[in-house]
Amino acid sequence: MPRLTHKLTAVSLALFALACVCLASLAPVSRRVAAHPQGMNANAAAKQEPVVTISGRAVYDDTARPVRRAHVTVAAYDGRQKSYNALTDARGEFRITGVTPGRYFAFVDVPGVISPVSFVSTDMLGRGTPDFSGMVSYFDTVEVSGTEDRQLTVHARRGAAIGGRVTYSDGDPAVNVAISVMRRDGEHLTKYFAGGTILAIYGQRTDDRGMYRLAGLPPGEYVIGVSETVVHGSDGSSPVGDDVYLRGFAMQQLLMTFYPSATESKDAAGVKVAAGDERSDIDITIPERGLHTVEGLVRGGLDKKLVEGAHVTITRKEDESGARAGSNAGATATDEQGRWQFTEIPDGQYIIAVTPPDSDGPDVEDYFNGNSNAVATNMNTSVTRRRKKSYAPARKDVQVEGADVSEVAVELGAGASVSGTITVEGGKGPQYGSVELSRLPDPGDQPGSDYSNSTRAFGTSSFTVEGLPPGRYRLEPSVYLRDDEHDEVYVKSITWNGKDLTREPLELGEGAVVSGVQVVFARNPASLVVSVVGGDKKPAFGARVLLVPGAGGGQSSSMQELSCSTDDSGSCSIKVPPGEYRVVVLTIKDAATLGGATAAVEAEINRRAATATSVSLRAGESRELEVIAAGN
Repeated sequence: MPRLTHKLTAVSLALFALACVCLASLAPVSRRVAAHPQGMNANAAAKQEPVVTISGRAVYDDTARPVRRAHVTVAAYDGRQKSYNALTDARGEFRITGVTPGRYFAFVDVPGVISPVSFVSTDMLGRGTPDFSGMVSYFDTVEVSGTEDRQLTVHARRGAAIGGRVTYSDGDPAVNVAISVMRRDGEHLTKYFAGGTILAIYGQRTDDRGMYRLAGLPPGEYVIGVSETVVHGSDGSSPVGDDVYLRGFAMQQLLMTFYPSATESKDAAGVKVAAGDERSDIDITIPERGLHTVEGLVRGGLDKKLVEGAHVTITRKEDESGARAGSNAGATATDEQGRWQFTEIPDGQYIIAVTPPDSDGPDVEDYFNGNSNAVATNMNTSVTRRRKKSYAPARKDVQVEGADVSEVAVELGAGASVSGTITVEGGKGPQYGSVELSRLPDPGDQPGSDYSNSTRAFGTSSFTVEGLPPGRYRLEPSVYLRDDEHDEVYVKSITWNGKDLTREPLELGEGAVVSGVQVVFARNPASLVVSVVGGDKKPAFGARVLLVPGAGGGQSSSMQELSCSTDDSGSCSIKVPPGEYRVVVLTIKDAATLGGATAAVEAEINRRAATATSVSLRAGESRELEVIAAGN
């Protein structure tokens, strides 16, 4: 375990990186296939860059007094992973060495001042890299050329503070209830972090008197909500550990109260603040309300057998807390009689979602971590993870209105199965193969209805995936080759019953059995290094580079995606099958404009592909290409 002091100094950077870097793409990077578990180009020489020193002083913007013994962070203006920090001394002075060329902004990690983390929302965590260009105006910026050291004064700008007291309807203080900071986005609320330090994050709870104070907020209008600590699952267990508050930030809370005493977000009052404002009168009263029990059972739709060990969750249809739906404290498992129960559920519309139980089969991590007992000793034997029964996930709508809801029966339909083989042309077969099936959304699908399942086979080329609900699926295979082979490979073909599954989805009905899928990998892929620059000719970090086949009607969600995301130098490398391609670039700003709608993204990709740069690649060929993002 890391030391606590290390956590205190690193958490703001980690949170900023979580939004800016770790999820830094409009969509997942393409599933490039590594030829060896150690990865590609492991022995490549590190790129040497010139470095300079940034030194200066951190001061409070309103008083010009020094910010003593605090961490100053210099982060890349474009949100790239690279950042630097140093501790100020008793005079507020700091010195940061080894800074590579680029555009940076600087901020001070101290309570009460505006931090980049204050701009991080649950929506950003879910979508990927956001556009932070509007945020940078709150911070001091510096351009590093790599030829001369720089001086910088970092201004700690005090944010607004919102505080008050939370009580129950009888006047007792509400102790240790969680505080949520939200903003309205149309009819919806989006939850934000309130501060950039670990103390600020852990401080989003009331004290022993029911008091709270949220500081360092950027100017704007906020909705303040509180949620009581409730475990709705029937086993009464509660998550513990250092990350309980961080996970709680993204969890959907079923028992919310909004300022001043509203149980529905539409009745919440907004709180407007400017930089430096102090509001200590935002008192919240948790009203008495009816709380109910929702219970039922899970059984097979055809065999009517009760299902033990199924995973059951309860989720609001409309998430009022601004958290990500599908992740909440309302989770349990069915008992030996197939029964489940949730307690203390307020009135509302809910979704009961059931996932069939998994087997206790071996996992690939066990194998690569040296746990040989997790797999068969005979490497010619297929070892796969399978469900105990080939049920498919199911969901059911439930209305809670003034009374308990009992005998909610959720029936699991027959799950479809897909099986086939994985082969590699020209040499030994894979040491480890995996095929993931991702369900594509249909018109009218509810959020969270996507479903994926995967299988892992060791020492053999066969695979079987079971328990799939009806729908259209994209197949995403990958392999690791044997240790004595280092050639890279690519997906040459995925075929079944005369269909090309790299270009069209596999459609499954309830209980369908699909066998004979053939996945073929070939060696010696083409390699393309793409450098993306903006209209200002500066490197574009976090741009999504897609290679759209030159013929065949463009890109769609059912096709194998060939893409990569640019690093801090504006470049990325992609291994692809030989062929003709159009090179399309989507920037971070494009991501913010297009949002997460699949249809809108696909339409824009295909629109740009019509006039995008084309490139023809032969097997084994390596090419470099520069693309201008603006107007691509």
